[in-house]
Amino acid sequence: MEHASVDVYGQPSWKLENGSTELFVTHTGGHIAPVTYFADSSEPVRPYYISPWAEEDPPEAPEPPVLGPLRGDFFCMPFGADNRYAGENHTVHGETASSAWRHESTEKEGAVTTLTATLETTVRPARVVKAVSIVEGHNAVYQSHVISGFAGPTTLGHHATLAADTPLALNTAPLRMGITDADGAAHYADGEYYALPRETSFTDLARVPTVWRDAPTTDASVFPARRGFVDIVQVVPDYGGGIGWFTATAMEAGWLWFSLKDPVLQPTTVLWMENGGRHGAPWNGRNRCIGIEDVCGYAATGLAPSLKRNPLTDADVPTTVTLDESRPTTVNYIHGVCRIPKGFDRVTSVEISDDGVTFAASSGATATAPVDTTFIRTGRIAARNSLKK
Repeated sequence: MEHASVDVYGQPSWKLENGSTELFVTHTGGHIAPVTYFADSSEPVRPYYISPWAEEDPPEAPEPPVLGPLRGDFFCMPFGADNRYAGENHTVHGETASSAWRHESTEKEGAVTTLTATLETTVRPARVVKAVSIVEGHNAVYQSHVISGFAGPTTLGHHATLAADTPLALNTAPLRMGITDADGAAHYADGEYYALPRETSFTDLARVPTVWRDAPTTDASVFPARRGFVDIVQVVPDYGGGIGWFTATAMEAGWLWFSLKDPVLQPTTVLWMENGGRHGAPWNGRNRCIGIEDVCGYAATGLAPSLKRNPLTDADVPTTVTLDESRPTTVNYIHGVCRIPKGFDRVTSVEISDDGVTFAASSGATATAPVDTTFIRTGRIAARNSLKK
């Protein structure tokens, strides 16, 4: 099927819609945003961040290249900043997040509409097939990335970024461990301000150490917080052998955002909490967003530091994935939105069935989202339509 291109917030993009969900995929980097959930209702939900420079006309494109289309969710390989390895030097978050994707097809089979695009990487040769699907009656985005080649170790993951226009309560499964950003720059460096010490462990997102003597801990389970600072933490939840999950509850707005993943390929979540703490270009102290990044890697350091011994590997948590030239690797991922009833505060537990997810709040309220969670294991959706490879 031919698929026309449209310009959305400064980026040529492909549009995908089915009534309840509308989304755009950028040609450059394959970033997914804007996304409108409950698009056919009187109260649509648009949770994703789009950079404030998206429609500006700077004299030259932002560096690194991933900052050009920066928005919504995108697939990173390698994930992170320093991606030097064996003579390779991958750009920040890899070519998958900043190079041009090629549209292959847009097809509708039953209740499922799927856009398929491909990318040939050059720094380390690979063919990556991206399939983005939406399902009638589901306010969720299903993504599959099939990687052929790229043999050797890599970091990888999804970089979902929410706009934080409304207060968000952040929750996941009980933590095995948590750690602040990797050892690096001081609390102020190169126009960036940090409220959290480097490489410091914690066990509760609500009590994360700070650099302040008079306020030694901060609640990192809520955002926005710590105006004027940018901070990163990484958590390793214990999913009990099941599907991995993370939630951001917008109690005042009446919805929650969720992600679902395979914890073998994406065992950790990195929280990038940007609240006006970066003053270099193009940030200029004006950004407020939160990255909820389900990854395999050591914080956002990149492939080179993730290959070295670090606090996660010391705890037997992998920070790289080794890809095999002889067989493709598939990364399946779901993110979406669920309405919540009045009084629903923050998620304390989830019940995951094959055809939905039920979220339980500390207040006792519950909310359920129709989702085909078997997709995480199989890459297939309830209508039994196989995603195009």
